[in-house]
Amino acid sequence: MKVEILGNVQDGGVPHLGCTCEVCENAREDPSETKFVSSLVLKEGEDNSSIRYVIGASPDIRHQIRGEYLDGIFVADTHLGDITGLVFLGKHAMNSDGATVYCNSEVEDFIMKNDPYRLMVDHGHMELQEFENGDEEDIQGASIEAREVISKGDYGDTSSYMIKGETHPTIQETMELFEDEDTDIYFTNMNHTNPVLRENSEEKQELEDRGFNLAEHGQEFEI
Repeated sequence: MKVEILGNVQDGGVPHLGCTCEVCENAREDPSETKFVSSLVLKEGEDNSSIRYVIGASPDIRHQIRGEYLDGIFVADTHLGDITGLVFLGKHAMNSDGATVYCNSEVEDFIMKNDPYRLMVDHGHMELQEFENGDEEDIQGASIEAREVISKGDYGDTSSYMIKGETHPTIQETMELFEDEDTDIYFTNMNHTNPVLRENSEEKQELEDRGFNLAEHGQEFEI
C-alpha cells in the first residue's frame, strides 16, 4: 500500500476566502500555488480499480480523487475540512452506491440530523460504520486504527487515525517531542497563514534544518 498526500492545509485551503496574506495572494495570481485541504489516500496502485481509502472528506475532494470507486472514507470530525466533501458522493456528483463512511458516534449523530448528509444515507449513496477509539480496520497491506482526541470538534469529539503498514513508520506531531527519533516526520494540516508554507521563510528553513519535512500534495509513501 501507498500513502499519498492529497492536501496539506487547514479547512479553508489556499487561497483562503477573504484573506489577503502573501500566500493567498500568490495563489490567486498563480494557480500552481493553490494548496488543497488536508487529506490522504491509501491506495494499492495507480489504476482506477485499485483499493483506495480516503482519510478526510475535504471540500477539495473533486480535485483530489481520481477514478470511479472508493473503498471507504474515514471522517474524523465535523469540521469544514473533514466532512463537506461527502456531499460530492450524492446524486448530482459521484452518485456513489453505498460508499462506506467510517466515523465516531458523534459524527454519525451529526450526519443523521442534518441534510444533505442524511439524505445521502437515506438514498443509499453512503453507509455509515461506527468507528470508535481502539477500533481497527484491516486493509490490504495495512490497517487503520481509530484513536480518540481529547478535544471538541464543531459538534462532537474528534478522532485521529493511526495508519499501520508493514514497513512505514508512524507520522508524529511535534518537533519538540520527536527531535531525537530516528524516523522521517512529515507535517500536514497547516493553517493558510503558517509561514512554513512560504518557500523562503525562516520557519520553513528551521523545520528543514532540524530534520523535519512538510508533506506536499502528490507525495507518496510506501507502507
